[in-house]
Amino acid sequence: MKVVLGAQAGQGGPVTIACINQATVDLGVPFDKLTAALQKCYDQFLVPVWGYPVKLYNTKVPKPTDWQFRYLDDADAAGALGYHDLTNNGQPLSKIFVKTTLQDNQLVSVTACHELFEMVIDPIANLWAEATDG
Repeated sequence: MKVVLGAQAGQGGPVTIACINQATVDLGVPFDKLTAALQKCYDQFLVPVWGYPVKLYNTKVPKPTDWQFRYLDDADAAGALGYHDLTNNGQPLSKIFVKTTLQDNQLVSVTACHELFEMVIDPIANLWAEATDG
């Protein structure tokens, strides 16, 4: 089994990202269409700049080699609409909090796109930037 850790992204072909919908509420768009739109956006705007491809696919159970993209109901960190982290095995993991995003009058698709791009740019979740106003 070949595991691609965040620091190795793009060094052996596309990284596969398992999209898993664990939310109990509507995403605001069909899950399959959201994943397809994220793939199209990524291919069109991020690949030409950052240079490494990913392949998003919907599943209920990720493979051990997959990065993970999970839609959950409620934030597990105060004020978070989503964030990215690492799994216990060191694979990148993005969490999109659907209820929290909707309660903030935001679109799940925007939070998801933000988290996808952020996870790929910083797959080992060790970069931080903040404006002077917080």
